[in-house]
Amino acid sequence: MNKAIETDVTIIGMGPTGALLGILLAQRNIKTVLVERDATAYSYPRAVQLDHEVLRLLNLAGVAEEVSAASQPVSGYEFVSAEHELLMGFYPKSDLAPTGYPWNNLFHQPALEVALRSKLNDCNDAIKLTSTRLHRLEQNADRVSAFVERAGKEQRIDSHYLVGCDGGRSTVRQLLNIGIDDLNFNEPWLVIDILLPEGTAALSDKGLQVCNPARPTTSMPAGPGRHRWEFMLLPGESETQICSKASVRALLAKWIDPETIVIERTAVYHFHALFAERWRHGRAFLAGDAAHQMPPFMGQGLCAGARDAANLAWKLAAVLHAQAMPSILNTLQYEREPQIREITAMAMAMGDLVCTLDLDQALQRDKKILAQPIEARRTLVKGVANVSTGIIKSHGGGVILPEPYINTDTGAAKLDKMAGYTAIVVVRSVSALTSRESVDLTTLLQALPGTRLCTLTQEERVGESTLLNQALPLEDAEGHMEALLGVRCCIMARPDRVVFACGDIAFINTQWRQYLTGHLAT
Repeated sequence: MNKAIETDVTIIGMGPTGALLGILLAQRNIKTVLVERDATAYSYPRAVQLDHEVLRLLNLAGVAEEVSAASQPVSGYEFVSAEHELLMGFYPKSDLAPTGYPWNNLFHQPALEVALRSKLNDCNDAIKLTSTRLHRLEQNADRVSAFVERAGKEQRIDSHYLVGCDGGRSTVRQLLNIGIDDLNFNEPWLVIDILLPEGTAALSDKGLQVCNPARPTTSMPAGPGRHRWEFMLLPGESETQICSKASVRALLAKWIDPETIVIERTAVYHFHALFAERWRHGRAFLAGDAAHQMPPFMGQGLCAGARDAANLAWKLAAVLHAQAMPSILNTLQYEREPQIREITAMAMAMGDLVCTLDLDQALQRDKKILAQPIEARRTLVKGVANVSTGIIKSHGGGVILPEPYINTDTGAAKLDKMAGYTAIVVVRSVSALTSRESVDLTTLLQALPGTRLCTLTQEERVGESTLLNQALPLEDAEGHMEALLGVRCCIMARPDRVVFACGDIAFINTQWRQYLTGHLAT
């Protein structure tokens, strides 16, 4: 066996969740080893949607620009009958989200994975071990040891914590003997990704679900120059049969001339709804698909994993830097699972609608829905539910902090670029605070070192080492931050940009400091 590697955190799996987690940990000066069985990033698309919140998290990791170049905003999602009559339509607002990004985006996942791995190359505190497989775990009260096979030899990696981001068939989950809560959704679909003819950027700017009992079908842009179709397997059909060249061409011919396109990939996926019963076992954690899987009808699978990474990275860093109590690490599942459960329930409901194969049921469904006025069948895109745990819900917690600009000597820059992956405190005016509020604000900023103070008022800097000199002046042109602040004195947001609470500084200070000791906020 080679000499053991010692590090702060070991991450098993370098897909989007694991890679993002590694980058965010490196930004907090945490030494990380990432273990990945594949030599290179997966070259075929899997997920195709990112919402504005996750693009914002990717911006914190420094890859949003590359991902946006491989993305296109979506103008709506429509569920139609076999005759293409509109059953339900969900459409985003025409303006940008308060994060500054389009509400919903369809993208090419390999571009994301390449960008994340490239960014990891720039992280001095991150070591990547590719072509490496985990086969054993050991842990005690002080450390967790991962035994991996690399170049035919066993390598031991000792760390304070380990995170399994190794997908739906997670080896970490299996080695920890963590059970599965299966919600009994198992539908096989053929996925076909194609390259459009040269010069064709997109076939559509909408996602389409065809609720046809003869063959439920999805048609979806998959980033510039690409498109995806998904066809549900019918009872009695085998994967070999539907993946045959003749079958694929016949399915596509109903939509596009197969001679004009390049078929990039065909594969059968089984859409599941699963939750790991525990997301923590001692010093080991699960995140992303290793912890939960959902049907794709809300386009939130990859997004959920990114949110897991953003929730966990700052907590691991805070504990390892002795800025928070280890008990705060118990909050991962408590905080993330309720939101994901709600999204999964909505995805399953949409899946049940789409996957109806009974002709009579489908006709009755369509008749009932089409009896409603078309205006009633068109609505705004349903965003993900607000975070409901790990925040002070009674004081405005759980929403996502808007991202305005900051005026700098070299021009305007977005808040996240200036602040980085850290907690944010926003007040309307520093100079208007009372002496008592100034003391409370100082202790609030000190509770998690690196917390950035922002102000909505453009105030003249005076003196040395004052709160005013530390504050970043926000240019809240759209008024999103002003609307969130309202009549309140202060906004506190966690590093994952989830608002912890809005209100009185003394109250937030007390609650935040308790939260960092592992006392769960309500």
